[in-house]
Amino acid sequence: MTVSFLACDIIIVKLRRLCYNTRVEAVSPQLQYVSRLWAHGLDNYADSQGRLAIFGGTMENSKISWTDNSWNPVTGCTQVSPGCDNCYAKRIAEQKRGPAFPKGFDITLRPHKLRDPLKWKEPKLIFVNSMSDLFHRDIPQDYLSQVWATMCQADWHTYQVLTKRAHRMAHLIKTLNLPTPPHIWLGVSAENQQMADSRIPPLLTIPAPVRFISAEPLLGPIDLTPYLSGLAWVIDGGESGSGRRPAEMDWFRSLRDQCDKSGVAYYHKQGNAHMSGRDVELDGVIRHAYPDTGGHAEAARRAVAQTETPKQFALAG
Repeated sequence: MTVSFLACDIIIVKLRRLCYNTRVEAVSPQLQYVSRLWAHGLDNYADSQGRLAIFGGTMENSKISWTDNSWNPVTGCTQVSPGCDNCYAKRIAEQKRGPAFPKGFDITLRPHKLRDPLKWKEPKLIFVNSMSDLFHRDIPQDYLSQVWATMCQADWHTYQVLTKRAHRMAHLIKTLNLPTPPHIWLGVSAENQQMADSRIPPLLTIPAPVRFISAEPLLGPIDLTPYLSGLAWVIDGGESGSGRRPAEMDWFRSLRDQCDKSGVAYYHKQGNAHMSGRDVELDGVIRHAYPDTGGHAEAARRAVAQTETPKQFALAG
């Protein structure tokens, strides 16, 4: 069965309404499955031909399944650890060097985007600086404070702030007296045990209600048991794209089991598929849990999250 991309667009719009306005259990098993795929990354499939414009329109829709939208008041970064070797953001910025990225992947402040979340009235999960690192040393402290002020003011959203510069984050949050309310989630990337042991301890010094780990790309086994009591969420995923370094499935299973034992929300983004957002099941189960903070934006996504999916489905027609 061949489905045009226009048809995919229509399906996505209808499923988006269905997911947010209808309990998934009330519809057929086939639509339950497709609805869950949308909730956990169907946009990855529909946008596989490059239709997504990173800076198109007012809202920057994200292909990352654990968030709704990206907000990039800064773009550009520099490599700091093995997880950066095949950086998707650098690849995008250099390929699109020109009007959208005049400096390529060099640090670029985008002050015209500072107030964007205030224009978005529907509560969203927002990944802050998907194309950069908010705590990069070349981002001025006063600019960081302006980003933070917007997050505090537009508090109907939930912000996911993820960094590889954990020590700088802990230092600046303290010295600049940046507030850490429940709708601002703070996380660090930890692709292997060395990075986990380096980055998680400074994260745990920050009095944030939601602290999380992104083990993406997962490049080795990680023991999080010394830290899980201070974490609310763990994301993991294998590397995608050309040159990807495959993860062993037991590395994912270990993180899942550690989280289950400790009662920490666990989100398995993907295995070792070439295209991001595929191979989402772990041992036949989709594990897309979110921290239960009683918030608004993440609650809408949890409402359609299911833990088990049928192995096969068919669309009539």
